[in-house]
Amino acid sequence: RTPSVGRLDSNMRAAHALLHLCIVTLLEPCTSRWYAQPTPTRNRLHGISFVSRDEGWACGMYDTMLHTTDGGNTWEQQYPNTNQLFHWMGIDFLDDGRGWAVGTVGRIMASNDRGETWRLVASGSSSSVVFHDVAIVDSNTVVVVGSNSRLLRTTNWGGNFYP
Repeated sequence: RTPSVGRLDSNMRAAHALLHLCIVTLLEPCTSRWYAQPTPTRNRLHGISFVSRDEGWACGMYDTMLHTTDGGNTWEQQYPNTNQLFHWMGIDFLDDGRGWAVGTVGRIMASNDRGETWRLVASGSSSSVVFHDVAIVDSNTVVVVGSNSRLLRTTNWGGNFYP
């Protein structure tokens, strides 16, 4: 005997409700673990890098560089001393405190002291290039990627960058 259409609709609604309940139950633990963390800036942030569970950096608009040593619970402002307001798009660090930041107008900067001080590194790129991200491959090799399909690499920790 074939069940009636009304009974099928009722069974489908029950199955749909049960499926929805299962999905919500499974996803709830994932979504409940994200917490907004206060920062000392209202500027938009674009990049983040952690070298351990506790220590990390974030970068963003108007020369914003932030550092945390407690897993992001608190952040302190760091100053790259560019004397201009650049927009930093990407940042990466090694656990020994050496790091790189990239951003607008073809800027690449390096730090050897956990971001306390920064030095400008010549990229050979025009000021129209925006670098979007940086990745430290190993203790000598750094790769940056940017607008206009720009991809640069150094194998001597920034001595020179090449395509």
